[in-house]
Amino acid sequence: MNVASCPDRHALRAFSSGELSGDRIREVAEHVDSCTSCQSILDAQSNDAEPVVAALRQPPAEPEYSNESEYRHALAFVQAIGRAENSVDDRSSPTLVARWTEMF
Repeated sequence: MNVASCPDRHALRAFSSGELSGDRIREVAEHVDSCTSCQSILDAQSNDAEPVVAALRQPPAEPEYSNESEYRHALAFVQAIGRAENSVDDRSSPTLVARWTEMF
């Protein structure tokens, strides 16, 4: 891509932090999709992000209580709900309430 047509660093920073809107964000996004120079600039900017933005980009820490049995049971129950919602009608499996009661 022609570097002369690249957005300036301020526009790229505004793009990466979600401060652009409307047509401008679409223009910059389309440009960045095909411009390795701008992609490199955005990668470098993401490494120098503001402390709050950098903290938000980090994966969440495991909660202190993640090793407690009650937490593991509740998590298993919530995961079972997700699986039940995504599964085919299986009338042979126990209901979620029955499984919950069995856990405790």
